Amino acid sequence: MSSMYMFMGIGAGVICALIILMILKLVRGKNGSCKGEPDERQERLRGNGYKFGYFTMLAGIAVVLFIAGRTNSVAVATLGVWISVLVSLLVFAGYCIWNDAYYGVKANPRKYIILMILITVVDGINTYLQSLNGWIMEDGTLNTGAVSMLAATIAFGGVLLIMLAKQLKDRREREGEDEES
Repeated sequence: MSSMYMFMGIGAGVICALIILMILKLVRGKNGSCKGEPDERQERLRGNGYKFGYFTMLAGIAVVLFIAGRTNSVAVATLGVWISVLVSLLVFAGYCIWNDAYYGVKANPRKYIILMILITVVDGINTYLQSLNGWIMEDGTLNTGAVSMLAATIAFGGVLLIMLAKQLKDRREREGEDEES
């Protein structure tokens, strides 16, 4: 039974890799380069985003080390560091998206939103498949695979929600400007 899941996982991985390659080709365009290189303002804002994400990760890892020192659990330490990295990426992406520094100047955000939807769905499917083998606890130990996939799904879903909220905010601002004109 477990070999069947292994072959299903390998097949799903190959299919996902092909889908990701096709999406990257779509996002990058015909000539293979990214549209919309960032300007100086966006570079400055990205630098601030890196800084906020980095300090978030440092704080998260400090908390994880404190908790792991008290529990003597390798699984808690491993998952804690992974979750700290995901939260720091969420902070970076959220700051950059909300301040118009995530995409390039003339980039189409819809392509990135579609890519993020696909990543979130694939992570959700992987989380579900991991849960088939046992959810959070398996034989009295923490199932790091299921919990780490759940954390990744939540993080990418969070980035997707920020992207969609920013699109909605920008659309409402454009409609407000059109009504004033």
